[in-house]
Amino acid sequence: MPFGIELLFDPSTEKAIKDIWRKLERNKVSTPLGRDNPHVTLSAFDDANMKRVEDRCRILSGGYSAIPACFESVGSFTYERVLFLAPVVTPELLSLHEKLHRAIRPLVKGHSRYYLPGAYWAPHCTLAMVKTDGKYLKGFKVMRGIPIGWKGLFTRLEAHEYELVKGGFSKRLRTVFSAPLRRKQR
Repeated sequence: MPFGIELLFDPSTEKAIKDIWRKLERNKVSTPLGRDNPHVTLSAFDDANMKRVEDRCRILSGGYSAIPACFESVGSFTYERVLFLAPVVTPELLSLHEKLHRAIRPLVKGHSRYYLPGAYWAPHCTLAMVKTDGKYLKGFKVMRGIPIGWKGLFTRLEAHEYELVKGGFSKRLRTVFSAPLRRKQR
Protein backbone atom coordinates (compact mmCIF):
# COMPACT_ATOMS: atom_id res chain seq x y z
CA MET A 1 0.00 0.00 0.00
CA PRO A 2 1.47 3.39 -0.88
CA PHE A 3 0.10 5.14 2.27
CA GLY A 4 -0.11 4.14 5.90
CA ILE A 5 -1.52 5.87 8.96
CA GLU A 6 0.39 4.83 12.02
CA LEU A 7 0.53 5.30 15.77
CA LEU A 8 3.99 6.23 16.99
CA PHE A 9 5.49 5.94 20.45
CA ASP A 10 6.94 8.18 23.12
CA PRO A 11 10.76 8.53 22.95
CA SER A 12 11.57 5.94 25.64
CA THR A 13 9.33 3.27 24.07
CA GLU A 14 10.79 4.02 20.63
CA LYS A 15 14.30 3.63 22.07
CA ALA A 16 13.41 0.31 23.75
CA ILE A 17 12.07 -1.09 20.46
CA LYS A 18 15.09 0.16 18.51
CA ASP A 19 17.31 -1.55 21.10
CA ILE A 20 15.49 -4.81 20.29
CA TRP A 21 16.03 -4.15 16.57
CA ARG A 22 19.75 -3.62 17.21
CA LYS A 23 20.01 -6.91 19.14
CA LEU A 24 18.25 -8.75 16.30
CA GLU A 25 20.53 -7.07 13.73
CA ARG A 26 23.64 -8.13 15.72
CA ASN A 27 22.30 -11.68 15.34
CA LYS A 28 21.89 -11.22 11.55
CA VAL A 29 18.08 -10.97 11.68
CA SER A 30 16.74 -8.24 9.36
CA THR A 31 14.78 -5.41 11.04
CA PRO A 32 13.34 -2.03 10.01
CA LEU A 33 16.30 -0.28 11.74
CA GLY A 34 17.39 2.68 9.64
CA ARG A 35 14.37 2.39 7.34
CA ASP A 36 11.47 3.21 9.62
CA ASN A 37 10.46 4.15 13.14
CA PRO A 38 8.65 1.76 15.47
CA HIS A 39 4.90 2.05 14.98
CA VAL A 40 1.56 0.26 14.86
CA THR A 41 -0.25 0.66 11.54
CA LEU A 42 -3.90 1.66 11.81
CA SER A 43 -4.72 1.94 8.10
CA ALA A 44 -3.08 1.26 4.74
CA PHE A 45 -4.46 2.24 1.35
CA ASP A 46 -3.54 2.92 -2.27
CA ASP A 47 -4.62 6.52 -2.72
CA ALA A 48 -6.49 9.36 -1.04
CA ASN A 49 -7.09 13.06 -0.86
CA MET A 50 -4.31 13.32 1.73
CA LYS A 51 -5.06 16.94 2.66
CA ARG A 52 -8.60 15.99 3.68
CA VAL A 53 -7.31 12.84 5.43
CA GLU A 54 -4.84 15.02 7.34
CA ASP A 55 -7.60 17.46 8.37
CA ARG A 56 -9.74 14.62 9.73
CA CYS A 57 -6.79 12.98 11.51
CA ARG A 58 -5.84 16.24 13.22
CA ILE A 59 -9.40 16.64 14.51
CA LEU A 60 -9.45 13.02 15.65
CA SER A 61 -6.04 13.19 17.37
CA GLY A 62 -7.19 16.25 19.31
CA GLY A 63 -9.78 14.08 21.03
CA TYR A 64 -7.23 11.64 22.49
CA SER A 65 -4.49 11.97 25.04
CA ALA A 66 -1.54 9.57 24.89
CA ILE A 67 -2.76 5.97 24.81
CA PRO A 68 -1.08 3.30 26.95
CA ALA A 69 0.97 0.81 24.95
CA CYS A 70 1.61 -2.38 26.90
CA PHE A 71 3.54 -5.23 25.29
CA GLU A 72 2.92 -8.67 26.75
CA SER A 73 3.65 -10.97 23.81
CA VAL A 74 5.74 -11.61 20.72
CA GLY A 75 3.82 -12.79 17.69
CA SER A 76 4.34 -13.87 14.13
CA PHE A 77 2.79 -13.78 10.69
CA THR A 78 4.15 -17.15 9.65
CA TYR A 79 3.56 -16.96 5.89
CA GLU A 80 5.66 -13.78 5.57
CA ARG A 81 8.12 -14.76 8.36
CA VAL A 82 7.39 -11.57 10.29
CA LEU A 83 8.08 -11.28 14.03
CA PHE A 84 6.33 -8.57 16.01
CA LEU A 85 5.50 -7.16 19.40
CA ALA A 86 1.75 -7.34 20.04
CA PRO A 87 0.32 -4.49 22.09
CA VAL A 88 -2.48 -5.29 24.50
CA VAL A 89 -5.67 -4.23 22.71
CA THR A 90 -7.29 -1.62 24.94
CA PRO A 91 -10.66 0.12 24.56
CA GLU A 92 -8.79 3.35 23.72
CA LEU A 93 -6.80 1.68 20.94
CA LEU A 94 -9.92 0.06 19.46
CA SER A 95 -11.83 3.33 19.69
CA LEU A 96 -9.13 5.31 17.88
CA HIS A 97 -8.84 2.63 15.19
CA GLU A 98 -12.60 2.53 14.59
CA LYS A 99 -13.03 6.32 14.59
CA LEU A 100 -10.08 6.77 12.24
CA HIS A 101 -11.59 4.40 9.69
CA ARG A 102 -15.01 5.98 10.00
CA ALA A 103 -13.46 9.43 9.40
CA ILE A 104 -11.31 8.54 6.38
CA ARG A 105 -13.35 5.79 4.69
CA PRO A 106 -15.00 8.12 2.12
CA LEU A 107 -11.65 9.76 1.29
CA VAL A 108 -9.45 6.77 0.51
CA LYS A 109 -9.24 4.15 -2.24
CA GLY A 110 -7.87 0.64 -2.06
CA HIS A 111 -8.06 -0.13 1.67
CA SER A 112 -5.91 -3.03 2.78
CA ARG A 113 -8.34 -5.45 4.43
CA TYR A 114 -5.69 -6.37 7.01
CA TYR A 115 -6.13 -3.00 8.72
CA LEU A 116 -9.91 -2.63 8.59
CA PRO A 117 -11.85 -2.73 11.86
CA GLY A 118 -13.25 -6.13 12.64
CA ALA A 119 -11.95 -9.60 11.98
CA TYR A 120 -8.60 -8.97 10.24
CA TRP A 121 -6.76 -6.21 12.15
CA ALA A 122 -3.94 -7.59 14.29
CA PRO A 123 -2.20 -4.57 15.86
CA HIS A 124 1.52 -5.14 15.87
CA CYS A 125 4.91 -3.45 15.89
CA THR A 126 7.19 -5.23 13.42
CA LEU A 127 10.47 -6.48 14.83
CA ALA A 128 11.81 -8.54 11.93
CA MET A 129 11.00 -9.79 8.45
CA VAL A 130 13.26 -12.53 7.16
CA LYS A 131 13.62 -14.67 4.05
CA THR A 132 14.59 -18.05 5.50
CA ASP A 133 13.19 -20.34 8.15
CA GLY A 134 16.59 -20.40 9.86
CA LYS A 135 16.60 -16.62 10.36
CA TYR A 136 12.96 -16.75 11.42
CA LEU A 137 13.74 -19.28 14.15
CA LYS A 138 16.86 -17.34 15.14
CA GLY A 139 14.69 -14.24 15.61
CA PHE A 140 12.46 -16.13 18.01
CA LYS A 141 15.49 -17.43 19.89
CA VAL A 142 16.84 -13.88 20.30
CA MET A 143 13.41 -12.69 21.50
CA ARG A 144 13.30 -15.38 24.20
CA GLY A 145 16.13 -13.52 25.94
CA ILE A 146 14.40 -10.13 25.88
CA PRO A 147 12.03 -9.34 28.73
CA ILE A 148 8.68 -7.99 27.68
CA GLY A 149 5.69 -6.94 29.72
CA TRP A 150 6.73 -3.30 29.67
CA LYS A 151 4.60 -0.22 29.19
CA GLY A 152 4.91 2.81 26.99
CA LEU A 153 2.69 5.31 25.26
CA PHE A 154 1.29 5.94 21.80
CA THR A 155 1.72 9.71 21.37
CA ARG A 156 0.96 10.66 17.77
CA LEU A 157 -0.65 9.73 14.48
CA GLU A 158 1.49 9.95 11.38
CA ALA A 159 0.83 9.29 7.71
CA HIS A 160 3.61 8.08 5.45
CA GLU A 161 3.96 7.38 1.78
CA TYR A 162 5.76 4.12 1.05
CA GLU A 163 7.35 2.35 -1.86
CA LEU A 164 6.49 -1.33 -1.86
CA VAL A 165 9.53 -3.60 -1.93
CA LYS A 166 8.96 -7.19 -3.01
CA GLY A 167 9.98 -9.71 -0.38
CA GLY A 168 11.11 -7.18 2.19
CA PHE A 169 10.36 -4.08 4.15
CA SER A 170 8.55 -1.24 2.41
CA LYS A 171 10.63 1.88 2.00
CA ARG A 172 9.29 5.03 3.62
CA LEU A 173 9.42 7.85 1.07
CA ARG A 174 8.08 10.73 3.14
CA THR A 175 6.03 11.74 6.13
CA VAL A 176 2.78 13.28 4.91
CA PHE A 177 1.74 14.62 8.34
CA SER A 178 2.24 14.13 12.06
CA ALA A 179 -0.57 14.85 14.53
CA PRO A 180 0.03 14.57 18.29
CA LEU A 181 -2.56 12.99 20.56
CA ARG A 182 -3.16 16.13 22.56
CA ARG A 183 -6.43 16.15 24.52
CA LYS A 184 -5.94 17.82 27.89
CA GLN A 185 -6.17 15.50 30.90
CA ARG A 186 -9.10 16.27 33.22
